[in-house]
Amino acid sequence: MKIFMLSLGCVKNQVDSEMILGLCKKENIEVVGFPQEADILLVNTCGFIESAKTEAINSIFELANYKKGNMKLLVCGCLAQRYQEELIKLIPEVDRFIKIDEYKDIAKILTETLKSSYQYKENISPLNRVYITAPYFRYVKISDGCTNRCAYCAIPLIRGDLKSRTIESIVEEVKMHVKDNVKEINLISQDTTKYGFDLYKKHTIVELLKHLCAIEGDFKIRLMYLYPNIVSDELIMFIKENEKVMPYFDIPIQHSEDKLLKLMNRRGTKEEISNILKKIRKEIPHSIIRTTIIVGFPHETKEDVNNLEEFIKENPFDRLGVFTYSCEEGTSSANMPQEISEKE
Repeated sequence: MKIFMLSLGCVKNQVDSEMILGLCKKENIEVVGFPQEADILLVNTCGFIESAKTEAINSIFELANYKKGNMKLLVCGCLAQRYQEELIKLIPEVDRFIKIDEYKDIAKILTETLKSSYQYKENISPLNRVYITAPYFRYVKISDGCTNRCAYCAIPLIRGDLKSRTIESIVEEVKMHVKDNVKEINLISQDTTKYGFDLYKKHTIVELLKHLCAIEGDFKIRLMYLYPNIVSDELIMFIKENEKVMPYFDIPIQHSEDKLLKLMNRRGTKEEISNILKKIRKEIPHSIIRTTIIVGFPHETKEDVNNLEEFIKENPFDRLGVFTYSCEEGTSSANMPQEISEKE
């Protein structure tokens, strides 16, 4: 049995793909690099914004063209989670849509879909993956889901509320990577700064970092996806004082203007964001700061955009991504007047 997988979307989705492939490999399903060589075609989809949904659907149709004989086409991920019923009607070429909620039963789903006499029994695990990354770095997903409820964001609709892994399980995984001579550990989640709040009733990212920094070995840790108003003094000082943690701050601010931040249901203000950025620059002058911005959100004006440009000049970022607003059904901003054209 051979499987070809196409993994779309973010690196959090990529980790899910790596775990699914790890399960397949453990069940003696060979991973191949070309769809025409496979018995199973699997697409792990993104459903975050409209352009990602379009890419996912086009990719499914493209792989469907390779189907012949007993070949099976499976679709999993965020698009399948959010639109399973609609997709079943839209794309009958797909043999099975697998929701994220069903990943724990994926061995059973494989058995049923492939109509196999062999019973697939393995469970997916972060300790058993087929890595898509280069051998010197790994992504370690420390939690899934989100409780922030930003007005534009569909993640809670897809992934649900925050679900953190235990400190012990993350330490076990990182030890495994370090033993494999991995040099860069990238901690990822929807909101890394809120890690552990569901389990330990407090923000536990610094506590996790203490445990990871205690692991012996030549490696570095990078934090991704930090929510601005909970980038605490404790976190900044820990990064400053511990060489194993890269001085890299990935802080998506989304906008600078208080009016827009409030409409986006973002916590914090323009002044607070500026103070955090200045504090990082003061304490760790050689730090790298990355952010993302959304433009075209409902009720944004030219004055807001001009003010945003001035804010960026006053608070220069080392890496900056700017995205046009995507109106997503089910989010609270979808009920706002969509008055700014895509062209503008």
